[in-house]
Amino acid sequence: MDSGPSSSPSSFAMLDAERLNVYHFPNEHPTDDVARTVLLLRRRSKNTDHLFLRLFLEDATVTLRQELCQLPQHVRATLPPFENILDLANVPELRKLPLGTFIESLMVLVVQLGSFISHYDENPSQYKFPKSQSCFTGIGPGLMVGAALAVSPQLSDLPSAGAEVIRMAARLEILTREVADDLEAVEQGEAPASWAILINGLDVETVKKEVDTFNLIQQIPPLARIFISSESAHNILVSGPPSHLRDLFRYSEKLRYSRFFSMPIYGGPCHAPHIYNDSHVQRVIGTIRPSVTDRVINHVPFISMGTGEPYQAITPREVFECVLTEILTGTVRWTKVVQYAVERVHSVSTGELQLHTLHHYHATQELVTTMESNCPSCAVKSFSLQDWISGPEDNSARPIGTADCKIAIIGMSCRFPGGANDADLYWELLAEGRDVHRKIPPDRYDVDSHTDSTGARRNTSLTPFGCFIDEPGLFDAGFFNMSPREAAGCDPMHRLALVTAYEALEQSGYSYNRTPSTNQQRVATFYGQASDDYREVNAGQEVDTYYIPGGCRAFAPGRINYFFKFSGPSFDCDTACSSSLATIQIACTSLENGDSDMIVAGGLNVLTNSDGFAGLSRGHFLSKTGGCKTWDAGADGYCRADGVGSIIMKRLTDAEADNDNILGIICSSATNHSANAISITHPHAPTQSNLYRLVLGRAGIDAEDVDFVEFHGTGTQAGDATEMESVTAVFAPAHPRRKRPLTIGAVKGNVGHGEAAAGIMAFIKTLLVFKHNLIPPHVGVKTSLNPAFPDLEKLNVKIPWKGVPWERAPNRKRYAIVNNFSAAGGNTTLVVEEPPIRAPPEEPDTRAANVIAVTGRSKKSFRSNIERIIEYISSHPNASLADLSYTTTARRMHHNHRIAMSGKTLSQIQTGLQAYLPSAESQRPIPSTPASIAFVFSGQGTIHSGMARELFEQHSGFRLQISKLDAMCKQHGFPSLVPLITDQENKTFAPIVNHLALVAIGIALVRLLDILGVRPSAVLGASLGEYAALYAAGVLSASDALLLAGRRAILLQEKCEMDTHAMCAIRATADEISENTGGAKYGIACYNGRRETCISSTVGEVALIRGKLEVVGYQCHQLNVPFAFHSPQMDPILDDFERTAQAAIYKAPTVPVISSLLGDCVFDSKTINANYMRRATRETVKFIPAVDKAWEDGIIDPKTILLEIGPQPTFVQFIKNAIPEISTIAPTLRRGEDNFVTIAGTLSTLYNCGYEINWNEWHRPFEKQLRLLDDLPAYSWNNKNYWIQYEGDWMLSKNLVQTQSIAPPAVPSTLRTSLVHQVLEEEISEEAGLLVVRSDLMQPEFLEAANGHRMNGHGVVTSAIHADVGFTLGKHLWSRIRPGKKCPGMNMKNLHVLQGLIVRKNKAVPQQIEIVATADFKKNLAVKLQWFNVDPETGALDEGFASAEVEYGDNETWLAEWAKQTHLIKSRIEVLDRLADEGVANRLSRDLAYTLFANLVDYAERYRGMRQVVLNGFEATANVTLTTDAGGSWTVAPHHIDSVAHLAGFILNGGNAADPRNNFFVTPGWKTMRFAKPLVGGGHYQSYVRMVPQAEAGFYAGDVYILENGEIIGLVEEIQFRTFPRLLLGKLFSPSDLHKPINAAKASTSERHHVLRTRVVNQETKGEKKQSESESDVAVADTPPTPPSPTPTPAPEKESVNHAPQSSEKNTGNQQDDGILALIAAETSMDMAELNDETEFASIGVDSLLSLVLAEKFRDQLGFEIKSSLFIECVSIGGLRGWLAEYC
Repeated sequence: MDSGPSSSPSSFAMLDAERLNVYHFPNEHPTDDVARTVLLLRRRSKNTDHLFLRLFLEDATVTLRQELCQLPQHVRATLPPFENILDLANVPELRKLPLGTFIESLMVLVVQLGSFISHYDENPSQYKFPKSQSCFTGIGPGLMVGAALAVSPQLSDLPSAGAEVIRMAARLEILTREVADDLEAVEQGEAPASWAILINGLDVETVKKEVDTFNLIQQIPPLARIFISSESAHNILVSGPPSHLRDLFRYSEKLRYSRFFSMPIYGGPCHAPHIYNDSHVQRVIGTIRPSVTDRVINHVPFISMGTGEPYQAITPREVFECVLTEILTGTVRWTKVVQYAVERVHSVSTGELQLHTLHHYHATQELVTTMESNCPSCAVKSFSLQDWISGPEDNSARPIGTADCKIAIIGMSCRFPGGANDADLYWELLAEGRDVHRKIPPDRYDVDSHTDSTGARRNTSLTPFGCFIDEPGLFDAGFFNMSPREAAGCDPMHRLALVTAYEALEQSGYSYNRTPSTNQQRVATFYGQASDDYREVNAGQEVDTYYIPGGCRAFAPGRINYFFKFSGPSFDCDTACSSSLATIQIACTSLENGDSDMIVAGGLNVLTNSDGFAGLSRGHFLSKTGGCKTWDAGADGYCRADGVGSIIMKRLTDAEADNDNILGIICSSATNHSANAISITHPHAPTQSNLYRLVLGRAGIDAEDVDFVEFHGTGTQAGDATEMESVTAVFAPAHPRRKRPLTIGAVKGNVGHGEAAAGIMAFIKTLLVFKHNLIPPHVGVKTSLNPAFPDLEKLNVKIPWKGVPWERAPNRKRYAIVNNFSAAGGNTTLVVEEPPIRAPPEEPDTRAANVIAVTGRSKKSFRSNIERIIEYISSHPNASLADLSYTTTARRMHHNHRIAMSGKTLSQIQTGLQAYLPSAESQRPIPSTPASIAFVFSGQGTIHSGMARELFEQHSGFRLQISKLDAMCKQHGFPSLVPLITDQENKTFAPIVNHLALVAIGIALVRLLDILGVRPSAVLGASLGEYAALYAAGVLSASDALLLAGRRAILLQEKCEMDTHAMCAIRATADEISENTGGAKYGIACYNGRRETCISSTVGEVALIRGKLEVVGYQCHQLNVPFAFHSPQMDPILDDFERTAQAAIYKAPTVPVISSLLGDCVFDSKTINANYMRRATRETVKFIPAVDKAWEDGIIDPKTILLEIGPQPTFVQFIKNAIPEISTIAPTLRRGEDNFVTIAGTLSTLYNCGYEINWNEWHRPFEKQLRLLDDLPAYSWNNKNYWIQYEGDWMLSKNLVQTQSIAPPAVPSTLRTSLVHQVLEEEISEEAGLLVVRSDLMQPEFLEAANGHRMNGHGVVTSAIHADVGFTLGKHLWSRIRPGKKCPGMNMKNLHVLQGLIVRKNKAVPQQIEIVATADFKKNLAVKLQWFNVDPETGALDEGFASAEVEYGDNETWLAEWAKQTHLIKSRIEVLDRLADEGVANRLSRDLAYTLFANLVDYAERYRGMRQVVLNGFEATANVTLTTDAGGSWTVAPHHIDSVAHLAGFILNGGNAADPRNNFFVTPGWKTMRFAKPLVGGGHYQSYVRMVPQAEAGFYAGDVYILENGEIIGLVEEIQFRTFPRLLLGKLFSPSDLHKPINAAKASTSERHHVLRTRVVNQETKGEKKQSESESDVAVADTPPTPPSPTPTPAPEKESVNHAPQSSEKNTGNQQDDGILALIAAETSMDMAELNDETEFASIGVDSLLSLVLAEKFRDQLGFEIKSSLFIECVSIGGLRGWLAEYC
């Protein structure tokens, strides 16, 4: 501004006489409906006529979000998320929110600025302000709107200037709010009180006199005094803390009886020169964007509201400085502004004054009235923006268009075929160029019966091939709060969506509500899915409770939202093969439109339905030969594939602001449809090309900029040729030829066509290509290139036959295209940009110690996660500890099993975790409600120079708090306390500095802890420590606490002589001191502990007392204080101090104050007052008596955490010594220890006790120096296999008559494995049990196990299979007979196999066996087993073909027993190795060994565990590596048993010692088989055996020893083999139906013969005769067949069993409890042994749906009439039992 300082008539000489335009900016909303104005602005901002309004709102929204990010999270969280800044105007009950007044004030500016910009958007020619005809005026914050116009010469300048005004206004509101909180804070829930009262009818002098008198008489502190903030002829505005304002009007009669009313000013004081100075102005202005500061301003007079003269400013910053100085320190004198206008009009005889304002109110009315009375010749016209904006809208305006926002990918996870269970394994597969297609595995369906390459059999597939995820049923049900039953009923792709979503979120560093973009209300879930195989086939076999929520597609994303509590939208998208990429495109649109701020997206496909294979292959979509032969001349269709992938998406700006790792960037995306194709399933090249041009245009890049295209590339002739045509037409046209080569790829050649997951498979591949700077080899071309393709070499198109490096370039970005097309005609394409390179931090994190956290939701996962972190540290010794801390604390989701460890180095952390590891599984999870925390504030005896120095120097948040408190001290007239904190020379400081520093540090620590989420449940202060304690309890404001501490110190210095009195801490009771000091004169100053007493007296007297006490052995320590507090030395200051203290404001405590003055607990608002502060200075400190009272009242209990707020943890130790039951004490600072070491340890302690530390706030001051680690190991799942197996072949037969035999009804049970299929009978009584199970060899996993050991070309059920069955039944019976007790070791003894069990040739008819297990633990801790064949025609059992016994024993005992033989076995192994080296023994490779073994047995791949064999006659050793391919659900996998034990058979059948050419050798059993440690997939073992001919001709036996790491961990004792002539092989090992077909029709109409068995359930029954041990456990009694029946006949009633009399009520209760547990176990599919009183229903998947089922079952089966809500209200099984016991 170039106006002079004077407004005299001569100043106006150059002004225009015709017209004066006054632009006025008010400080309040219009009286009309603001919400309507906001809606109108929002609507107008969406059309092209209001581009600058749109720019302003968008800029202001981003700006405000940035400013809000600077607020503590708990404050920020009170404000709902907003898409647009205007949304905040419509927040319900805004004023009741903690930030309500803050937002209200901002909206005044937003509405004004938006209205002005909107007006000039429509009238741009009017945006000019001639200096001679214009001036700007405003009041309060309205001045900032004027400043925005003043610094915006062009309309295009105004949006950015307006956004800067919003930034400054936000900072201004934060500043005034902080000042208000320091002077008089508003407690949570307390209605805001006004900081200003308008007085009408009194003159300024009268009001000023009353105010000054009140301030003086009441001794109001300078900062808190009442002041006049605005004055005019008729109205005076007085401002100040609300409590003082109220007192003013009570004190002053003149004011009390005047006309006054409170103004709606709630944020804090403005216009207060006694509070603010230039530093506050500069803080509010901060850094202004260069585009604003570099402008030339409008040279228009901008009139000061205080002086009535134009501001003198020539730069934009000076304009803002003038305005903000006026707002913070200037008094409003509006009359002077009016006078300026009058003088200007008079001076040049202006004929017209035009007033432009938002709306009319008292200030503008005063101007109009004055002009009309003083200048009658001047016409006054008014223009109201409020009236204008409410006018008619232009409906012809066009929308502006879509946003140009880029989308960042910040996390990914996958489960893809070929063992690609994470992104690293996926990349290995791609980089190695593997094609992972294979035959359909048996867990999906029997490929032989469901495949017919001729197509002759109905409903069969023409191809047996596909690409599959390994064990898709593996799932951690407990983690996701599912019961086993719900997990089994839930589609495995839905489950894997949950798992991969979690892993992707974990990689992205997601933490709930950490930033605005991670607010749970703004997170959405989008997944693509196009099939329902599992629901249609597997779950559809027996429809139950979870059939719909477990299988319907919408539940896949819905489950993710529900589990993570995301409130954003959840969508399931089906566009057939393009579902996942179309889903990602929709997600991009959602982010671009602001519908969501973060999205979890992906695609899902798990194949189990044979119909899909049949339909697609018969429709000529699928390859008959397997694999996707993309671009091959012989491509014959695609190969179907499983696939589950998830990614995390954010807007790029949000990802960068959130310190995320960016894996790739989506520049643009689009979808179209091939509507002009010749058929719906046929692709259309021109449509695809149009799509490419569209996405390139949106991205603003040229086709030449794209270096890599990931094709859809299915391997069909039509699809491949069409896509090649469309891609080359755009990206590699013939003219002009590309300069740089275009590399193309298609991942389907590796992993098949994932259909709905195909897009995510291709997209994740592309992200990995960017990561590894390598395009992996293409493997689709098996013969030659498709001849229909153009000449790719001429077009400069390259197919990577081997890996092609693709490095970053310094001068250009890398771009890729990803295609995903739909068989239904849809096409989706993404433009993907390489991720940015993150620069390393400019400075390292300087904290001396950091915290890492490891958590888990189960004990197993918890331990494994710890082990993974230990391994990570070992393999990354140079990793940043600060980054590891940041990643594991602030950037992780945390669980109830947890450990936090603090340390200075990685090695310290590793050592600590290793030491903790053994106890990991024994630690209980954190309680649902954490223990309370009592803050204990140190007394002055702990003061030392340099305290809190590291925090002050390094933690910007703490430094800011100290600086604010220090500034407050200076404003009170006290010296600075900062030199004491920063001192490193152990200087001595004045008492006032010491006292202020202690109080300020206490307050700053409380504020820091509050931001971290640590808040007290009670406070206790020792002596001077009580000042900060009263602040923490909300009794005193920060200003008053410092004022009282400082004034008291000044009084001490003035009225008490230093160093004449002393204080001495003595380790003795008061009585002991009295008895040993012989009448010395002293007073008890403090009772600090049971035997910790502090005395006060003169220096000489104290010295005398010390001498007497130390002579008799008492420890004494004289405190380094200059005065004797709590003694008569304090008397001279008490009256003056009490008067000072009366000026403070005392409020009721928000938490109990444990008063060391009263020895009691204070809850009310009356007790603590000025007199209390006086007494606290003089009287004895009853520290321990106060603690005892708090203990007695329950305010402190054994679980309470005592946290000392102060320089040294002295007083919490006093409490711990007095009350040893207190479990946890912790410091905030410790002398001689770096502050960060201390606080890191304390935060770890609190976290381990269950406190949710806000780790993000802890790291926020250092976040610029921190990086999210993207290579940390993922969460370790506690997986179990939940899989409903497709039974039989009904998908083939469908409407035809079923051909399988009618099985007996099953008993509800959780027992099911790959070899145990159905429980027919189960009886459990005290220490005894009976279990009858049935299995079908034709079930896929059993059949695969049998075919893993083929003899004579047929699958054989081996003894290893019998062993797994035996171990399974033994483990189950133990858990049922002795629930809750860990199953001991199991020894399978005396296996006798009477005849071999050969797989039948006809696989359409079940081949069933039945196993009977009986146990009587009173006689023997063992289970007897018998195996029977089931006749397929009659259902009758044969006489049995095998028997065994499982005996329970102790693993440790076995290990100790075997250890004695270890030396001998190892020595024999060494001998064999030496003989092999000498050429005496044979060293055989794996391939050679199994080639020799094939002389008799053809082993499947997973059975071939021997990696090397050393053979010497009848003695051999083998190195064994067990496969990681589990292939089913086992107790001890048969292929593991066989791998470590079949060395014995190899000696006889593969060697040459026993003539295997003429004979073969089979095992009828063994004496014992036991494994003291589990056989683990991937584990390395060594087997040793020496076979010995037996006395009986043709028999051999030996002991097989299994060693791991040199220790014997297993033994198969006396395994026997019998010799048979080879000519009998065909006779003994041929299927039973080879020459005798089974009568299937008879089987379908016959009923199973009922089998009566005698049971040994309770042999103590009265009158029961004991059976001889020689009697058979199972007696078979056949019943004649019954006539055919249309429905199965119920099984006959079981034989009655006599029980011993049970007369006690306890037994009835136990039976009832067992019934409850059994019912819950049955409905949730949990094992009863896993259920106990502490089991929470939510943790086993009992939701509202299952609650309804349980309530019905309880009524029908147990007779309890209960509400379904009871299972939610009671929480746990114990709670339910208690309720039933009381009310039922």
